[in-house]
Amino acid sequence: MIETDKLYLRELSLNDAEFMHQLVNSPGWLEFIGERTNPSLTATKIFIQQTLQNTQKNYYPIVLKDGDIPIGILSLIHRHGLKHPDLGFAMLPEYSQKGLCYEASRAFTESLLQKYPTILGITQQNNIRSINLLERLGFQFQKQSRYEEVLNHYALSVV
Repeated sequence: MIETDKLYLRELSLNDAEFMHQLVNSPGWLEFIGERTNPSLTATKIFIQQTLQNTQKNYYPIVLKDGDIPIGILSLIHRHGLKHPDLGFAMLPEYSQKGLCYEASRAFTESLLQKYPTILGITQQNNIRSINLLERLGFQFQKQSRYEEVLNHYALSVV
């Protein structure tokens, strides 16, 4: 488990279905991450089950210590065709822009860099908040690619 002053990260579980349902239906997730549809609670439970069975996808709820409340998620995904794992993050809207995602992501990336020499961060070119967070964490722009939309690729490496 990774801890900061205000937060801790833990592994995703089926007990997170309600929280994840809320997160995957939040405006930021629907715009920048998800399938751009409103998944049902059943679909969210299936997503969690599939994620737990896939060793290439690891999700970690960001939990407020005060109240034990999940407020967001960090992910580390080993994507086919990428040399390094990809960091992802999402927050419930009411907890965005409070420095909490930065606090959790900083602790998470510090931990990851002990295991991986490089971590990627891939985001849509219009996702300014994610770009700003990646840059604040020290990620450097690498390139753009086009999949269904233009994606910016960033990398953070052990110095």
